[in-house]
Amino acid sequence: WYAAKSLTQRGSAARVGRIAGGATLFSGSSLALLVALPPPPAPPLPVIHCPEPAPRVRRMIEVTLWGFVLGLLVLLAQAPIRSLREWAEHRAVSWLEVGGPTFVKLGQWLATRRDMFSHTACEALSRLHTDVKATFDPKLKAKALRHAEEELGITIDTTHSIGQGCLGQVYMAHFADGRTAVAKVLRPSVEQYLQDDIEILRYLVHRLVRVCPTMKDLALGEAVDIFGFWMNAQADLTVEAKQLRRFRANFANHQTIRCPAVHYASRDVLVMDYVEGNSLSELLRESPRRAFVLDNAAAIHQTLGNMMGHMLIQDNFVHQDLHPGNLILERTDKQDWLPRNKAWLEHMPRWLRATLEVNFPPPTPFNIHVIDAGLAVQMEVEESSFFKDMIKASFAKDPIAAGETAYNLHHRHGRCSERTVPKDFIEDIGGLLLMSVIEVPEQTYLSIFPDRHSYMTAGLNEYLDKFLSRFKSHGVRMEPSIWSILCSFALLEGTMRELQTGVNGLQATLPYVFDIRANARAWARGRYAALEYAVSGKPLE
Repeated sequence: WYAAKSLTQRGSAARVGRIAGGATLFSGSSLALLVALPPPPAPPLPVIHCPEPAPRVRRMIEVTLWGFVLGLLVLLAQAPIRSLREWAEHRAVSWLEVGGPTFVKLGQWLATRRDMFSHTACEALSRLHTDVKATFDPKLKAKALRHAEEELGITIDTTHSIGQGCLGQVYMAHFADGRTAVAKVLRPSVEQYLQDDIEILRYLVHRLVRVCPTMKDLALGEAVDIFGFWMNAQADLTVEAKQLRRFRANFANHQTIRCPAVHYASRDVLVMDYVEGNSLSELLRESPRRAFVLDNAAAIHQTLGNMMGHMLIQDNFVHQDLHPGNLILERTDKQDWLPRNKAWLEHMPRWLRATLEVNFPPPTPFNIHVIDAGLAVQMEVEESSFFKDMIKASFAKDPIAAGETAYNLHHRHGRCSERTVPKDFIEDIGGLLLMSVIEVPEQTYLSIFPDRHSYMTAGLNEYLDKFLSRFKSHGVRMEPSIWSILCSFALLEGTMRELQTGVNGLQATLPYVFDIRANARAWARGRYAALEYAVSGKPLE
C-alpha cells in the first residue's frame, strides 16, 4: 500500500495498474493451487521416540529377575520327564501373571501358536484368556463403581468376579427392572505398568539394534511403538466403548456376528450387555469336546473367516486381539429352511458367487459375540488398497502385479535399501503372495515348501516367517502397520485352526474382495466423501 501511494504521488498510474494486476494474478494462482492440493495425510500415532531410552530402574530390576525365573521354567519345560515338563509349563504360565499385564497379553497371544509350542503348553496358556489369577480388591475402584451405579441405577455385585483379564476384572450388574449386564473394571495402576514395560521393551530393542545392526531391517522399534500405543489405549475404557459401538454398527446386519450394547463408559468402568453362552476358549479346552461344537466346527470356522474378511475388506476397521477368550458362542438352534446346493455356484461368475456368499449366507444354530474390543485399528486407505490389490492380483494368478503392489508400498514409505533389486523382490515376494492366497502348481510351491502336505497346511504364521526372511534378504523392512494387521489375523487364524486343520486365513477374505454390493457401496461412500470435502473443507468422520 505504501509503495502504491508513493507511485501515485509521482503520477505513475500505469505502473500502479501493472502492480495491482500482478498481485491479483499471483493471489488467484496461489488460491487455485491451494484448492488443488490433496487432503493432508492422517496424523501419525502419538508415540514417544527416545534415541536413548531411560526406563524406570526399579521396574527394570523386577523384569530382569522375573525373566531369569521364567527362563529357568522354560528350560525345565524341555525336560524329557513328562511330569516335570507339565509342572514347569503350568508354573511358567502362573509366573507370566506375576510379570504384569503386558506379559499376560503376550501369553494370551502365544496360546494360539500350536505350531511353536506343545499341546500341553498351549492348553496351560489358554487359561489366561478368561482366568487371570492376579486379582485386586474392587474397593480400590469404589468411587468409579459408585458413579456408574448412580448414573445407570444399577447394582454391581463385587463379591466375586465372573472373569479376569490382563487389564481388568468383570462383575455382574443388575438393573432395577431385572435386566442383567456386566461391569468391566480396570486394574489399579495398570497405566503405569504398561508405560514402564513399553519403555523397557523400547530400551532393549535400542540396545539390540546397536549390538546387531542387521536387526534394524525388522523395524522392531516401530513395532514396539505401535504395540505400546495400542496397549496404552486399553488403559482407557472409553476407547474400548467407542470401538465396541463401532463393531456393533459394522456387524449390525450380519446374521451370526454380534457385539454387546454399551450402557456406560468411564476411564475405569465399562458397563455393557450380558451375553448368554460359553467362551470359545473354554469350549476348545474341553476334552472331549461337546457334540454341538464338533457338529458345527465347520460353520464356526467359516463364521470366523467371514469376520476376518468383513473387517479387512469391507469395514477397514480391524480387531487386533481376537483370541478365543474374547469370543462368546451362543446357541440359537436356528435351522436353514432353504435347500442349498453349492455345486451350481461353481458355474457362476466370481463376482456373482462372492456377492451371494457374503450377502445371503445360510443361517447357523449359533451366534458369535465379540465381547472385548480394547485393541482395534482403523486402516488407512493405502493399507486397505494394498490388501485388496494384492488379493485380486493373486486370484488373477499374476505374481508380478502382486509383487509390485508390495514393492510400491514399501518403496513409497522408504523401506527399501541400496541393495534392494526391484525386479528380484517383485518376483520373489509376488510368488510367495500367490501361494498364500490360491493353490499353485507343484513346481512352484516346492521352491518354498518341502512337500505338498507342508504347503497345504501352512497358515499365516508360517507365511509371516517366510515373508520376514525374504524381506530381510532383499534389504527391505516390512511396513509395521501391515505386519501388525497380519499378526492380528494370524491370531484369529490360530483359533480357526483349533476347529479345522489346514486353514489359511487370507483365503477367507476372497468373497469380500469380489462382493459387488460392498464395492459399489464403498465407491459411493468415497465419492460422497470427496464431494463433502470439496464443499465444506472437512473430511467425513
